[in-house]
Amino acid sequence: IQNDVTGQGLYYLRNSTVLTKLKLVHFTENPIDVRGGRLIAGWPILENYTTLDLTSCGIGDLGLRALLLSSYTRYLQRLELFDNGITRKGLKEFRESKLVETLKD
Repeated sequence: IQNDVTGQGLYYLRNSTVLTKLKLVHFTENPIDVRGGRLIAGWPILENYTTLDLTSCGIGDLGLRALLLSSYTRYLQRLELFDNGITRKGLKEFRESKLVETLKD
């Protein structure tokens, strides 16, 4: 659901106690961009999530790389990345990552 959360908005959300109670998060169609992708990748509460939907958020290859390198993504079972400007290079990096092994779909 689009609600215009930006990378800066995520900065303020990261300390929310509400986010610690969730198992899945949908940021679909919010303009969080690369900055937001990097912020999410650094959230310790990401370990609580089984699903992360970043469809149409504009995270690009750099935001994807941050998620792939994050130690907090290891419990994700589903990661939605459609329409993010991810290139073939980013897709190759994704396919070769350890994160792919944990995802169910």
